[in-house]
Amino acid sequence: MNVLLEVSGPPLVEAAPDGWLFERIGRWATDAPGRFAFAIDREGGPPEEYTYRDVRDISERLAAGLAAEGIARQDRVGILMENTPQWVFALLGILRIGAVVVPLPTLLPADGVANLVAHSGCRWIFVDRQNLAKAEQAAPEKVRLVIFGGEDAGAPFGRRLLTWDRLCGSGGPAPPMPADNGAEAALIVYTSGTTGDPKGAELSVRNLVYEVRGAIEALQFSRDHRILSTLPFSHVLPLIANALGPLAAGAGVVFLSQLSSESISHAFHRRRITCFVCVPQFFYLLHQRIFAAVRDQPLFARWIFRVAFGLARRSRSRVLRRVLFRGVRGKLGPDLWLLASGGARLDPQVGRDLGALGYTVAQAYGLTETTAAATITSLDTMDADTVGRPIRGVSIRIDQPKEDGNGEVWIRGPVVMTGYYRDPEKTRQVMTDGWLRTGDLGYIRSDGNLVITGRSKDVIVLANGKNIYPEELERHYGQSPYIKEICVIGLPADSGPAGETLHAVVVPDLDEFRRRGQTGIREMIQFDLESLSRDLPSYQRVLSFSIRNEPLPRTATRKIRRFEVRGNEVSRRTARPAAPVREAGSGGGSGQGADAVVAKLLREVRPDRWPIDPSMSLELDLGLDSLARVELLAKAEALTGARVDERDAARVMTVGDLSRVLEEAQSGPARGQSWTEIIQEPMDAGQTGLPVFHRGWLMKIAGYAAIKTAGLLASWMFPVRARGVENLPADGPFLLCPNHQSFLDGPLVVAQLPRAVIDKIVILGYSDYWQSTLMRATARFLSVVSIDSNINLVRAMQVGAAGLREGCVLLVFPEGSRSIDGRVMGFKKGAAILACALDVPVAPVGIRGAFEAWPRNGTFRFRPIEIAFGVPLHPGQFSGESDPVEALTQALRARVRELAGQE
Repeated sequence: MNVLLEVSGPPLVEAAPDGWLFERIGRWATDAPGRFAFAIDREGGPPEEYTYRDVRDISERLAAGLAAEGIARQDRVGILMENTPQWVFALLGILRIGAVVVPLPTLLPADGVANLVAHSGCRWIFVDRQNLAKAEQAAPEKVRLVIFGGEDAGAPFGRRLLTWDRLCGSGGPAPPMPADNGAEAALIVYTSGTTGDPKGAELSVRNLVYEVRGAIEALQFSRDHRILSTLPFSHVLPLIANALGPLAAGAGVVFLSQLSSESISHAFHRRRITCFVCVPQFFYLLHQRIFAAVRDQPLFARWIFRVAFGLARRSRSRVLRRVLFRGVRGKLGPDLWLLASGGARLDPQVGRDLGALGYTVAQAYGLTETTAAATITSLDTMDADTVGRPIRGVSIRIDQPKEDGNGEVWIRGPVVMTGYYRDPEKTRQVMTDGWLRTGDLGYIRSDGNLVITGRSKDVIVLANGKNIYPEELERHYGQSPYIKEICVIGLPADSGPAGETLHAVVVPDLDEFRRRGQTGIREMIQFDLESLSRDLPSYQRVLSFSIRNEPLPRTATRKIRRFEVRGNEVSRRTARPAAPVREAGSGGGSGQGADAVVAKLLREVRPDRWPIDPSMSLELDLGLDSLARVELLAKAEALTGARVDERDAARVMTVGDLSRVLEEAQSGPARGQSWTEIIQEPMDAGQTGLPVFHRGWLMKIAGYAAIKTAGLLASWMFPVRARGVENLPADGPFLLCPNHQSFLDGPLVVAQLPRAVIDKIVILGYSDYWQSTLMRATARFLSVVSIDSNINLVRAMQVGAAGLREGCVLLVFPEGSRSIDGRVMGFKKGAAILACALDVPVAPVGIRGAFEAWPRNGTFRFRPIEIAFGVPLHPGQFSGESDPVEALTQALRARVRELAGQE
């Protein structure tokens, strides 16, 4: 790889005066006094706006009041407020007299705030009404509080508490700007230690000046920008990007009275936002929503989008991209064009896709210790793989690079902090001859752009010695629409050499499951993880995963707390068995309350689980698979007298969902309490699947000819050898159960069957593959019943049972999905349930070679395929077992594995 070991940004052309920020604000207040600087967007009401003249006047009145009350140069003053213009006014007022601002995170508990207040030695704290109680609890009596928003509430006034209005009116004219204070501290921003040993980066006035100047130049901020602010000001990135930078450039900043995805979307439209600076997670959500909406469009619309998107990705013309997808962007915000990501690495694929839609996507890289951005990507290029080049005056170096140029990133320049406040030892640990050792890993491309590969402390060392950077894998696996969040961690290997194995902790997107009517959460996530694994080297594939309902723990800048996730996962694996379920009600019989019925049934089904809570997931918390869920619902219907619509049943995810649909269901004839009774229910002739049971002789002849012709063509492409066809029953209904290696399995198995069996064959096909008019006609022709058993499991089982009762041969893949590596996976119980309930035999079929010919997520390869038909298994063979269905399922799987050559 052609790489550089050091690169520098443009040189500093002039020394910026220490009062540069205030000079810029003063110029805008004089030249455009009525121009809006800040606005609070309030849904259902007029916005609250502040002009540049307001910014200058209010900050000067605050500075005068602070000076009059005895706040002196380099005194520390905290700010514990939600994001509002007043936060910035307080910041400017404090800086105006040469005092030091200590941003205090509002999300911290009182003891965490107290820890920072004590370490920094704050004399005063600016606070709003929402955080007053926390401030009073966290700050010692000697610390005075300035409250904004307390005036109209009649807040008391005394030595402890001072109102904002009183402070603004307590001084005379603004004091003169401090002279020669560029090297003095302006901010102490805490990056850790909120509950233990604090670590506060001390940022100087000069750090702020050069960071703001460099960010304005790189991001091309101008007075025409309208920027939406959502990130908390307790971190330096939003302070630069959403406060000081826009003020210096003459731009306008919009705040939200309530923060939500809906309010953000509305503000994009109402306030005509042009630029949004946020953490990558928001852009992942935006990307996911755009492409999810595309997937919901009709086939022709999806095709048009794919053609246009392919054209846009190949084109380097931003104008063409904007024209092609003007409608897509208009739905988000008609004027939004600049998306700037910071705080963590942006997935390059997401960046490229958003760029293809016509957005200008910028990435910034830096730390609190570098006053936010040290590098920013150029707006004139469309390179999503890097975090850009150094801003003016900054140098980047790679320390101890490996052969591929990858090493620790070091940074030097006027944006690097003066040190950690009151901690020279920690400062020495990260500073060497003016260079900041970041702890991040990366390399510098030959064009001078920096590529970040991960954190040195996050690297996972596998048992084979390979180094894994988890963020790369999280971006890759995060492509699944069913995954809301994912954290890849290393867990100790159970055996073999020392090292770790890859494990994924997944937070599912339950809204996406509900939208699609999917209930098999674990199965769908496993399917996507396995499919995406095919694109990775074997050592980079996750070998296990777990699912959690709660969001992943993150820092305020949305970085995953990996050590916490890992600790939770280790604890979970070694935890004691959970306490038994507590029953919410008692009694039984028809007409019981839904809550009591659900609790009673869950106590019977899972007595080993912890006390029931309505938010518990039936699958993730209680371990009920799709078959067990249907049985649970059927029993609940029988006890309550309710009849739940199949579409509502498909959206039952939690205990609370189950109680709710039972309460809302219209009373009617109750279903049976077991699968045997469920599948015995008669079906109307017009219901899904029934017409294929009664095909005419002409359709049978045409279907047979088509199948055999397709078989001959397949045999020419993939030499097929079949054996054991004579083992199949000569007459009567039966189930045909092969392992599932590829899309070739169904056609090739059916093509080997004799005419008598082909005439009676019925195949349950996954509905997504048979949606178009042509495919629906083909399905009817080839005896395919199009149904999604993940959504309509009851209907799928009933259709299968109806076909068997009609004397048909039912082709079922008990694994449920194609194998990721060709090996036989676990079998679901559906086939055994049908066989036992209807007393029909099950014919095992073993397939080998189909995976090599057409692997999942792979392409065609000409490989020989062997299909072996085994002696049927009869349900009567297992009648003496305690669980005949389970016994038949396991015997069937063992026989299929043997026939497939995997025993």
